[in-house]
Amino acid sequence: MPLIKNKIFILVLVLIFLLLVGVGGYKLFSIYAFNSLSKQLETGNNELFSGFKEEIAAANKINLNLFEASKSLEPTNFSKEKTDNYLNQTKTEYNNSLSAYKKGLDDLESNVSKLDSASKLPLWLSGDQKKFVSDITTSLKAHKDARKADYDFSVEVKPVFSNVLQIISDTGSLLDYMLPLQTAKTEQEVTAAFTQNFSKVASLEKYSKESYKFESQDTLSTKYPDSYKAFAAFKTVFGQYFLAIKGLSQGDMSQAAKLEQIGNSFQLSLNSLQNPLEEISGKAKPTTTKIKDTYADYAKTLDFYNENKLYSNMLSKEKWLAQNNQNKAAVFAYGVNLYQTDLDKYPADKTFSDLAATLKDRNYFVSGLKYNEADFTYSSDGDMYFKLGYKNEVSGQIETFTVGITEDAQKSLGAFNKVVKLKSVELNFGSVNHLINYIGSFAP
Repeated sequence: MPLIKNKIFILVLVLIFLLLVGVGGYKLFSIYAFNSLSKQLETGNNELFSGFKEEIAAANKINLNLFEASKSLEPTNFSKEKTDNYLNQTKTEYNNSLSAYKKGLDDLESNVSKLDSASKLPLWLSGDQKKFVSDITTSLKAHKDARKADYDFSVEVKPVFSNVLQIISDTGSLLDYMLPLQTAKTEQEVTAAFTQNFSKVASLEKYSKESYKFESQDTLSTKYPDSYKAFAAFKTVFGQYFLAIKGLSQGDMSQAAKLEQIGNSFQLSLNSLQNPLEEISGKAKPTTTKIKDTYADYAKTLDFYNENKLYSNMLSKEKWLAQNNQNKAAVFAYGVNLYQTDLDKYPADKTFSDLAATLKDRNYFVSGLKYNEADFTYSSDGDMYFKLGYKNEVSGQIETFTVGITEDAQKSLGAFNKVVKLKSVELNFGSVNHLINYIGSFAP
């Protein structure tokens, strides 16, 4: 009997030992899994901000090329070739930005899927660790959904953007045809300019046909009524100009009287036309707000991680995910963009403290987001760009990014000499100036 009792006692000790080893091993595995998850999030944190910076760089390129295309319509320095080159580059950059956005979105969806799977593992974690895993998963899922909605919107409005580029190009065609009239000194030279250069306005012929429709007009005109109302006005004025110029080039001087009518009619319609790019920006506001808010939730979760020192445990003494100022800077930048959407200008503040007050006053700030004002900088020309800086927690240096166009350029596009004479008849091209000025409003 004593032998049997000893064997049972030893067996119980072994079972207890194995149980303790199993429990301890499971706890260590859980901590290891949590640390591995944190390490993956460190990489994902950098990728998320890199995507934000790439988004800014792409938008800056698009806006700069669009600005230069509009600027190149200045009559005193006009070049149709230069205008079209900028427009082609704008279209290329837009397409490239969509491709990069799709790739970044796919990567984000993949990372969120992995994170979601990891969060469902039955790990033995502390209450704070569990909260962090749950909150980081929730915030990134929401951010991914907001990004997906924004990408889908960018794809949807691509035709509207393409129509804007087309209008700029065709305004250039009209200007290219008419500018030689300004240098014509005799009626013979005016006649020659009308007849020999008629092919330059060939792209306007489509607008003279009743059946012509802008890209995606049937599917998007109800969603973006202001844009397609503007496009309709351009269809009318371009079509009328083409027919009038065609008649004049063939010697029909009765078309001269129509030129002034075209100008007066278009000038009246301009009072009710909205810039299509402003309509797009306004329609994008809800998704931009959602991106800002979900990005802020993500930053708050990283603050929780750092404040509770979840990077420190028996298997790790590193400080993963310490760089969070960059995420807060992104949140502030989205707030500035929302301000610009509503007021058509950037906050003209010269310090971050003043910017924070402005954003709070306009309700573009995110409540509960902690930040140290000394870690951020801000400056802006109040019109075309702003610069936002943030302190890199690792290097201790201030790193800055720029949103918008820093080019020193005049927005006024000059004026076209609106009256010329042909066979003693005055030809009034006043609406060309209205066209040019309206196109100038497309520039950022």
